[in-house]
Amino acid sequence: MHAALHINPYYGKTSSKGLISHFKTVLPMGPTIIYNVPSRTGQDIPPSVIEVISGYPNMAGVKECVGHERVKRYTDKGITVWSGNDDECHDSRWKYGATGVISVASNLVPGLMRSLMYEGENVTLREKLSTLMKWLFCEPNPIALNTALAQLGVARPVFRLPYEPLPLEKRVEFVRIVEAIGRNHFVGQKETQVLDDDDFVSVTRCYSYLKEYLELSSEIENLFCIPFVLKLLEETEEKKPECLTELVQTIVQVPKAPIPSTSLFLTVLTVPLLRKKTQKKKKNAIVAPLLPSTHLRPVAYLKHCEGCNYCILLVPKEIDYFFVDIKQCENHPSFTI
Repeated sequence: MHAALHINPYYGKTSSKGLISHFKTVLPMGPTIIYNVPSRTGQDIPPSVIEVISGYPNMAGVKECVGHERVKRYTDKGITVWSGNDDECHDSRWKYGATGVISVASNLVPGLMRSLMYEGENVTLREKLSTLMKWLFCEPNPIALNTALAQLGVARPVFRLPYEPLPLEKRVEFVRIVEAIGRNHFVGQKETQVLDDDDFVSVTRCYSYLKEYLELSSEIENLFCIPFVLKLLEETEEKKPECLTELVQTIVQVPKAPIPSTSLFLTVLTVPLLRKKTQKKKKNAIVAPLLPSTHLRPVAYLKHCEGCNYCILLVPKEIDYFFVDIKQCENHPSFTI
């Protein structure tokens, strides 16, 4: 890693003096690019702050989203700056002295974006990419980007709430943009396709969907469930076990996983909101990666732990995808299945 991208504290606004003090504590940790994105954080990092901390060790530069004039001010003072706006990056680079861009479009057309930044001023290429860049920000990033990656076949069509995929008309528009620019310039090898609404899966951290997941599981082939799991879940809302952090604590043995211990606590962070079976009989009803499939045993466990009140894990026999955070069980490190 060349440097960490670091924003200013969001929501809790502070003074310029407070920002300087904050970044002074961050910079000793390692090379840092200060990221100024007021539309996200709610507070601009003014030049008066950047100019003070620019001389500190580990200050690698600034990713600036305010505009060309801010870029020019920094470059005139010898401060390294990257454009944070895809639609402005060409002019920021060739007219205002930016080092380059930290971009969204580079995830889709890396070769063309490299040419835009390294091969000299190219108004023709800038205009060629303008429609794509406008499309990418028709909704807040990364909504359009994730929709595009799914339609290019390089990412699963999974959205974690509160993000939702772009509507159908925008998905159709993206396919036309790819055709206009050329499929060979985009990442991936598969043919670009317009995905239907039911091709997408939404996942959530909401506890309520865990019960819905279990109720729907009988409709998913090759999924092993233990009947009294629902009873335990019904008790959870009134009596939460001490180990419960987000949804449910689980213990499982994962002997093939590249981790030190085979007895691990898994904290389920998100649970797939499954769609019911359709006539299309789509595969991968549960789509959210945990580990490569070779790292999981195709079995499901449930174990009751007196110390934690209960512990649950459901692992599909063939559909082995969950979002989880792997950590040791602090309360019962020696507890095994």
